[in-house]
Amino acid sequence: MTATLPFASTAAVPDDIALIEAERGIAVTYGELENRVGEAASAIRRTCGSDAIVACEPSRTVADVVWYLGAMASGNAVLLVDPNASPVRKEQLYARFRPRLRPAGPASAGPAVTRSAVAGPASAGLAVAGQAQLIASGATPAPHPELALLLSTSGSTASPKLVRLSKDAVTSNAVAIADALAIEPTARAVANLPLTSAYGLSILHSHLAAGATTVLVGRSIAERGFWECVREFRCSSIPGVPAMYQALVRLRLLDRLGPVRTLTQAGGRLDDATASELRAHARSSGRQVVVMYGLTEATARVTVLPPSEFEGRPGSVGRPIQGKLWIAPDNDPIPDGSIPDGTIPDGTEGLGEIGYEGRNVMLGYATKAEDIAAPDELGARLMTGDIGRLDSDGYLYVAGRRSRYAKVDGNRLNLDEVETAVARFGAIRAVEIDGTVALACARDDIDPGLVGEVMADLFGLPRRSWLMREVEAIPLTGNGKVDYAALTRAVSA
Repeated sequence: MTATLPFASTAAVPDDIALIEAERGIAVTYGELENRVGEAASAIRRTCGSDAIVACEPSRTVADVVWYLGAMASGNAVLLVDPNASPVRKEQLYARFRPRLRPAGPASAGPAVTRSAVAGPASAGLAVAGQAQLIASGATPAPHPELALLLSTSGSTASPKLVRLSKDAVTSNAVAIADALAIEPTARAVANLPLTSAYGLSILHSHLAAGATTVLVGRSIAERGFWECVREFRCSSIPGVPAMYQALVRLRLLDRLGPVRTLTQAGGRLDDATASELRAHARSSGRQVVVMYGLTEATARVTVLPPSEFEGRPGSVGRPIQGKLWIAPDNDPIPDGSIPDGTIPDGTEGLGEIGYEGRNVMLGYATKAEDIAAPDELGARLMTGDIGRLDSDGYLYVAGRRSRYAKVDGNRLNLDEVETAVARFGAIRAVEIDGTVALACARDDIDPGLVGEVMADLFGLPRRSWLMREVEAIPLTGNGKVDYAALTRAVSA
């Protein structure tokens, strides 16, 4: 890895293309990218030093990727914020974590550093005139020396929780992914997922680690322009969450893949019907389907199921790309001593909570600015909160969540926080149905439009990702608690 260009392989060829911004047809070589990232890092250090939080709101543009990589190279801890989040949501994060450098908003004031001052000439495709400035904003404790990245995992700003990732975790996982997927320097990956998600960010990191090309596409798969970009820039792989593959099958878009040879999937369990369609497509087209399992708390990806196993191990998400897995009994989550390589600990053949040990495990969570100075709290071991099993060959099968979390469009969502946020409208309970949040209530006079504003503003959920269902009554258990299993059956019916 070079010190100036984070994640990039030392074997990367300076004249090879590192980034393509598809909509504007801009191509940037590794040599150009290293120079621009170095300039951005220097500008950031001049403004706020190298012991602070720098906030970025990266869209899928070359300029924003340069600024993000420059922030990483500056030695500061980087807080990634969804550029499409509501102003309320952004301000809640900024008020809580107080980055020293952050994108300017309507009420911002203070000394400014413009990205156009460091982004390079227009001929290199990096000029960003007219884009937001960055301003000095607040003060925080100095981050822990190993802290590199802060990513959101809760999907909520009612009680924002950030994952603290170390330099080694992010770098080692990028290299492990590149190795596990056998990414060649000639590969060209579509970067169509948000760069603020662990999965989307890992596309960029792993392809830099392989000396390959990342094609930044800001369009939806439902747009004709998306597929024109795929063909024009000869993209060889495309990533997606279950909802995207469901849409590809439903809209009969698999025949538009053109030069794409590899489909990668993570962000939740792929339903059986869609998986069956993808298996049939792989057989008929010769394309590869790579299923993965990951967590923001483990940087990005934990396991990979090789394409050769996709047909023969339905439902599996593969084996670890680095580190070790175990299945924990309820009363013994973290084993003493090391976990043996290539073996399954005694008594864990059945279902249980999935445990993971590896360099890519987070340092811990942050819920306030002071937490960024905290040391490693986990010692590289993580209880994932997912329920699953390991087969005799060490392949992982994920059955569901232990706690009240849902995965919606690749983002993890706390259903209890959803209920709290919509409680103002009445007794509404939330469950997950096939990757969608189902809001159940026993009355019909609740305005879906008002509920939709909360779901969008606080949780960033579009209308397609949640639904409302009226039920006769909210079912209760014998001790008076909500019977979520019965409610899920009632809503599904």
